[in-house]
Amino acid sequence: MPLAPNLRLRILSSLVLAPLVLLAVYCGGWIYALIVIVSAALGLSEWHRLTAPNLKLILLGLPYLGGFAVALIYLRALPAIGMGLVYFLLATVWGTDTGAYVAGKLIGGPKLAPVVSPNKTWAGLGGGLALGMVFGYGAALALGARHPYAAIVIAFFLAGIAQFGDFFKSYFKRRAGVKDSGRLIPGHGGVLDRIDGLVFAALTLALFEASAGMRSGWW
Repeated sequence: MPLAPNLRLRILSSLVLAPLVLLAVYCGGWIYALIVIVSAALGLSEWHRLTAPNLKLILLGLPYLGGFAVALIYLRALPAIGMGLVYFLLATVWGTDTGAYVAGKLIGGPKLAPVVSPNKTWAGLGGGLALGMVFGYGAALALGARHPYAAIVIAFFLAGIAQFGDFFKSYFKRRAGVKDSGRLIPGHGGVLDRIDGLVFAALTLALFEASAGMRSGWW
């Protein structure tokens, strides 16, 4: 069966963007920080379009996307473990997105929250959690985490948080009456459409590492 045009665009865009993101994480330093800040700025512009003219909601974008940028930069800057942690985070979130999309399309079934996001299903939620854990564990194992099995538990929570982030942004898209947050990325929509799950997952992992993760020595 031939791929739908939109799915082809999604795959092609991912094949272009994913290696660039992975390379930026590998390089670290100002290159990585610049890409994170530009992504947050583009996302903030899209957030403004989704929430205007409500001033309080517009201002909510500052901690929402500013915190995202700070969290990603903080994680990458952690000595010795920063690069691995960001790769683990990306693998988990990308696995979650892929699992949710594939399970939702192939299995379908009851809607998870039709008022907020009519295309999301319980099957997609389960698929996202499952593949997020698999990808997270695989990344931890490949990158030499001290306790890769702990990554399964952490990835499970991050996968759940990532899907909450998707619903969070979907609510505001629904409120604004738009399908995508923007048109910058072919097949995906806007920047927010690609980083919505990553925003909350990055904040969660950064807070975990700052409070207990580094002391636990799991990575």
